Amino acid sequence: MKTMRTTSTLVVVVVFLAVTASAQLEFRAKDLKQCEQSVDKPELTIHTCTRLIETFAKQEAAGLAAEILVSALHHRSRAYQIQGDLDRQIGDLSRLVVLRPNDAELFRYRGWAQWQSREYDRAIIDFDQVLRIKPDDFDAFFGRGTAQSEKGEYDRAIEDFDRALHVKPDHYAAFGNRGNAYAAKKEYARAIQDYDKAIRIKPDNPRAFRNRGIAYSEGGKHVRAIQDFDQAIKLNPNDAEAFRKRGLAKQQAGDKAGADADLAKARQLNPKIDQ
Repeated sequence: MKTMRTTSTLVVVVVFLAVTASAQLEFRAKDLKQCEQSVDKPELTIHTCTRLIETFAKQEAAGLAAEILVSALHHRSRAYQIQGDLDRQIGDLSRLVVLRPNDAELFRYRGWAQWQSREYDRAIIDFDQVLRIKPDDFDAFFGRGTAQSEKGEYDRAIEDFDRALHVKPDHYAAFGNRGNAYAAKKEYARAIQDYDKAIRIKPDNPRAFRNRGIAYSEGGKHVRAIQDFDQAIKLNPNDAEAFRKRGLAKQQAGDKAGADADLAKARQLNPKIDQ
């Protein structure tokens, strides 16, 4: 009789614990909903998600608990991104890739965060991992090429932009970035060809006009460069660099008054532009 009571008591305790755990998960799921709905309020997102993360990180999370932990880390990383806190964003993404090692998107996010932090080698490693999971991922080729350019590895960058354009043949930014890599190598004719394509795809892109103008100017075609700087300034009247480059091109073209006016405007827009 005593054994039966003990067994009965154990069953009640187990059921009680199961119900309690279920109720806790339901409560935390409600917290997660609040976390997801607070993306435009990063402080609230961080507060709510941190509470969830601290709860589930202490235990062997599985099932719904694991999903809550992953989602909370993901939303908190986005909140840190909004705040510009790249170190904490990268920290959360690093925890996430351990929990989800085959999730290409997480490595991609961390790669761009590393790029923003100017950790270009680490960014390249992350984009490499994306490509191991998804061999034709445009963003990984594009991101890795951008990081290679920042390192001065222009040939490798061009190879990556080639691959990116194979996946998305009409991506204006890939043409623009490949053009920048060619320009850095002083291959101005090839750079201009890429800027031409970028402009045809997106004719309202002031940066492509400015960069093409620089390539023309470097190639000694100052009048043609001035036309591109005109268009860049028309599209973005606050582009100090476009005014400066147009001023320098006008100097070369013999227009001293026009050059002085443009250089003065550039300094007005950006007092540190000559530094």
